[in-house]
Amino acid sequence: MGTLVGALAYADDITVLAPTPSVMCYMLRICEEYGREFFNAAKSASMYCDKKLACCPDGLTFYIDGKEIAVVKNTCI
Repeated sequence: MGTLVGALAYADDITVLAPTPSVMCYMLRICEEYGREFFNAAKSASMYCDKKLACCPDGLTFYIDGKEIAVVKNTCI
């Protein structure tokens, strides 16, 4: 079984990684509880990568403190 690295941090930036959308929602709820005053949805973005899909599927949206996180269009490898 592999190891999940769920968050990478440097200075005041954090990258949250999750194997599924439901795990991402769970991890973002933990971030909300930990640092409600520090996390800013306007300064946050989400990117979806999957072996089968080249971009974020319609309807997949994440939130921080009730505010929608912008989706960054990407090209997955």
